[in-house]
Amino acid sequence: MKHASIGEMTLARNASAPRKPLRSANELAKEFGITGKRLGSLLRVHNGPKPILANRQGTVKAHWYDPDQMRAWWRVTKPLIKDL
Repeated sequence: MKHASIGEMTLARNASAPRKPLRSANELAKEFGITGKRLGSLLRVHNGPKPILANRQGTVKAHWYDPDQMRAWWRVTKPLIKDL
């Protein structure tokens, strides 16, 4: 059994199939017409989808979500929110 290096496995994963683009929480918040902070609290309170990718560089943390999954969640959640 041949063991591949981490670099070879990463290259194979990246070459396997095109992946659809993700959106950051702030991009989606802007699309929904709310602030990023408000979207973050709604995701916690209303059991929102988990991020596909969480990137942390220094003190800045970015969460990347599947836009189709977030839009479906927003359609269900928006009528439940009273102060929008």
